[in-house]
Amino acid sequence: MTAHPVAADSGQCPSGSFCVWEQSSYRGDFRHYTSSNPNVGDYMNDRMTSYWNRTGKTVSVYEHSNYVGCMFTIAAGKSEAAVASHFNDKMTSLRIGSGC
Repeated sequence: MTAHPVAADSGQCPSGSFCVWEQSSYRGDFRHYTSSNPNVGDYMNDRMTSYWNRTGKTVSVYEHSNYVGCMFTIAAGKSEAAVASHFNDKMTSLRIGSGC
């Protein structure tokens, strides 16, 4: 018996958004963004563990505010139920439509 990967819920993540969850497997506190954000604020700062990019564009995720310290770029349509441990709980800003 093999386990199937958990899928993000399209009902929770609106089309045209970059969605992030505090916990793995698209669970826990949730936020979605439709434009670049130089500082995601206290609610989601250093809390992202899973994501889904439904923007139709690339999204770059940064460790610090004002797009400093690019960690990785996410292709349109990609999702990840749990980011690599060295990126977990480190997002502070994100840029839509731009790669690192």
